[in-house]
Amino acid sequence: MLFEFIAIAFCFYRPDQTATIRLPFPPGVGVSHIPGLSSKLALQVRRPVRIFQNFTTSSMKKNSTGRVILISLAALTATGGFIADLNKTHLFNPNWTPHSKFHDAMTILLATMLGSGSIYLLQKKDGDKDLQLKIAALLPASFWTAMLGSFAFPGAKGIEAEFPEKVKKVGPVVLNEAAASIGMLSLIGLAYIAARKVNS
Repeated sequence: MLFEFIAIAFCFYRPDQTATIRLPFPPGVGVSHIPGLSSKLALQVRRPVRIFQNFTTSSMKKNSTGRVILISLAALTATGGFIADLNKTHLFNPNWTPHSKFHDAMTILLATMLGSGSIYLLQKKDGDKDLQLKIAALLPASFWTAMLGSFAFPGAKGIEAEFPEKVKKVGPVVLNEAAASIGMLSLIGLAYIAARKVNS
C-alpha cells in the first residue's frame, strides 16, 4: 500500500512522468479482466494529476528543495495513519477494546491535521515566511516526537510486541515506530535547515 501511495504522489509532483501501480489481483487476473475497471482507474488517476498540474508547474519551481522535502514529509504525516493503521494490526484489531480504537482514530486525525497545517503554511504566499517555516516544521515534528516519547510510558511497546513477523531488523536495530520517528525527525530537521538557508 505504501508503494502505491508513493507512485501516485510521484505522479502529482511529476505529471510528465508515468508510474506503474500494481494492484493485488489473483494470479492471471488483471485490470483488463474486470469490465469497466480500467476506465475508472484511469479517471481516478488522471483527475488528481490534472488538479495538481498547476501546483507542480508554478509552486514547485518557487519552492526550495528543503521546502519540497518538508511538504513531502508533512504529506506522509497526514496520510501515514490511514496507511499504517487501517488494518488488523490497529483499528481493525479484534483484540483491541473500543476505547483503544478510539484513541487510535484520534491519533490518525491528529496526524492528518498537523500534516495538513504544515502543507498549508509551506504553500502560503503572504505573511512572515521565517515564522511560517518554523511552525510548518514544528507541526509534523511534534507528532513524531510524541510517538517516540510514548515508549517512555509504562507498558507501551511497538508493533513488534503483538506482530513480530511484521517488523524487520537491521542488526540489533528494530525497525519499529521508534526507528520511524527518529528517521522522520532527522529528515524534518535537515529539510528545515535547507529551507531556512534559502529564506535567509
